[in-house]
Amino acid sequence: MIPRSGDPAQADPAATGEETDRTTGAAARGGRLRAFFAKLRGSARTPAPAPGADADIPPHIQLIQAQGGVSRRLVSGYTVPVLTTLIIVAVLAVQIFMLWQARQDAWTRAVAEGNGILQSVGDTVEKNFTIVEQNLTRAQMAIESGDKDGARPRDLILFDRAIPADLLNVMLVISRKGDVLVESGGLAPSPVNLADRDYFRAHMLQNPGTFLSAPFRSRYRSGDPTLAMSRRISAPDGSFNGVVMAGIRLAYLRSLLDLVRVGPNSSVALISHGGKILARSPALGTDGNFGADLRDGGILHRMMASGQPFVDEGLIGGPERLFVYRQIGPLPVILSVGLATADIYAEWNRQALIFGTLTLGFCIALALLVRGLQRGLIRSTEMEEMLKNMALTDVLTGLPNRRSFDERLDTEMRRMAREARSMALLLVDVDGLQAVNEAYGVVTGDRLLRMLGRQIQRSVGRPGDVAARFGGEEFAVLLPDTDLKGAKYIADRIRSDVENSSMALETGERICCTVSIGIVTAWPTGRERPTHFVRMAEEALEEAKAAGRNRVSWRDCSGDPAPMGPDAGTPETPAPHAF
Repeated sequence: MIPRSGDPAQADPAATGEETDRTTGAAARGGRLRAFFAKLRGSARTPAPAPGADADIPPHIQLIQAQGGVSRRLVSGYTVPVLTTLIIVAVLAVQIFMLWQARQDAWTRAVAEGNGILQSVGDTVEKNFTIVEQNLTRAQMAIESGDKDGARPRDLILFDRAIPADLLNVMLVISRKGDVLVESGGLAPSPVNLADRDYFRAHMLQNPGTFLSAPFRSRYRSGDPTLAMSRRISAPDGSFNGVVMAGIRLAYLRSLLDLVRVGPNSSVALISHGGKILARSPALGTDGNFGADLRDGGILHRMMASGQPFVDEGLIGGPERLFVYRQIGPLPVILSVGLATADIYAEWNRQALIFGTLTLGFCIALALLVRGLQRGLIRSTEMEEMLKNMALTDVLTGLPNRRSFDERLDTEMRRMAREARSMALLLVDVDGLQAVNEAYGVVTGDRLLRMLGRQIQRSVGRPGDVAARFGGEEFAVLLPDTDLKGAKYIADRIRSDVENSSMALETGERICCTVSIGIVTAWPTGRERPTHFVRMAEEALEEAKAAGRNRVSWRDCSGDPAPMGPDAGTPETPAPHAF
């Protein structure tokens, strides 16, 4: 391919001498400007296509495909799947966060519910224990003060009336040997020795104040589960002189716990510091699990040490529970509320299943919808490109049509004006096409036009040049960044290639034709109208046809027309049939 002004391609060795003569003229006048703009662009011309590239595709189709390729890549590439994935991930992340927040809220509500139970039940239990302790203290002081005959029974009776009737099963004054001296209500004491009980032995060697025993079955009330609260009676010299004891019915404490409504797998319990269960609701037996040992001593240790809610298995086994708890005053008793985590999260699990299913279904539907839309957009984009190709392509020759050529001409004139470069326009007219149509038919004439279109496209060569069907039997060639010498070379090559080509008919006969070419070159300034440029090319074409056809005539914006053809030194090869 022969380089024109600004073309970095190497010349064909056979035409080196002719091309050397074409490096002056317009290129010399705009050399500095062209060098400046070439430096800005990094390259003055588009490189030639690599071997095996789509060189036979018309440039306007390549441009449409390049423009449509961007949209197609956006639609059919990774952009839409990635964006859809990000949207789905965002939706899932929001849903997961909301579910996590709802789970935290369920936990917070459970802790608040447990603390509410502790507050109400714990205050009631502590109040009852406090009343018992106050009356014990008053009875102890009355006995120690010396009221040996009337005060003690009277105090015991007053004590018995001050507390709920179901709370106590007995109150006793026990001698230093363990014998019962006085029984509540003024009844005759039973001949029972209680020296073996822990609430008696605890006061023999020291004065622990108020002592709370381990749970036991009362000998006075036919094995009724009982918890003893006792205080030491001291002689005037401080020695041990007996014990005053109140028997608290654990059935009454369990009735208080039964008033609490918790889940089917939850529980409320009173626990001693010794690791014994005093009362539990719901009870696993008829006695409220009194006296049962804790399943794991670690649970009691955590309750006595941290004071913070924790999750563990049940006190005596069972499902996992959330434990909240409190100390009952100064007494070695802990009130524990164990809320089953299954009950805490039952509503959350239901909501998580519903909303999780809905969210998953939404994400799947969104993915399928986007996939369907993506396929529809791909088909729409392809159809749009096809319609655009059809709108800008000549159906007969496959070259750009007049509309496409006009748009490209306007674009290139503005670009050349910005870059201060020259451009050329060639109008090619087929000589004698009417004679071919009359002699061989219109179909043969159309075949000839198709062949000429392909020949002209091959003769142009550069990717930036445009060969188009101008109308009827005329073609147009737009040569951006080309001066007069380069345009004359291309025009003569087109004329020569067409003259030396022929088309075989079905009868074996071969026909050929010639073309007349008009050239116009200019340095666009941005103020010219494309129609003026075309009109000058048409004038040059008419001059070539008037000079005998099979000619090239040119017109520079500042020069005079001059013919170039076979009679002007260009060799002409005879053909079997020339028109």
